Amino acid sequence: MSGLRDLFVAAMTVTSFLGATSAGGPASAETNGAVARPSGEGYVSVPVAVDSIGRPYIEGKIHGEVVKLLLDFTNDGALFEKRTLQKLGVEFTRTDITIPTRRRRVSFWTGEILGIEFAGRSTPAMQVMAGDVGAIYDIPPGGGRFDGALGLGFMKNLGGVLDFTTMQLHLRPR
Repeated sequence: MSGLRDLFVAAMTVTSFLGATSAGGPASAETNGAVARPSGEGYVSVPVAVDSIGRPYIEGKIHGEVVKLLLDFTNDGALFEKRTLQKLGVEFTRTDITIPTRRRRVSFWTGEILGIEFAGRSTPAMQVMAGDVGAIYDIPPGGGRFDGALGLGFMKNLGGVLDFTTMQLHLRPR
């Protein structure tokens, strides 16, 4: 099965380099109504949008509510906005982890979500870290809001393939 997945990833990469386009065209500052959809070999295609200062993000659902998730290729896991997840009923335990930011020190909490849904398919339940995403990513007040950030390790775990030509993130929720 791994060989088939590798073949699909290679095909997606070649397609990206050859300049294939989606029917809806690339995303802009907003997703323009584009939605995640099922695609080949168990993958879902999630539209990637870019905010006003060039940060890429996608939308998914956590506990049935739409969330806006920054794509962070410098982070290994996934980090979520604590206030957003509290509204969704996620309970947290404080950790001893704090990091300094330009504005203040940010404390981290752990909790569990039932998964993140894309195109009707969900990731497994997972332990998550939560904190003040705006402070961590130095987002100025009023400068846009993200409910979380998905790191490279998270995307790799889901077989993530980012197609810059069509501005689609292909994920394989299990």
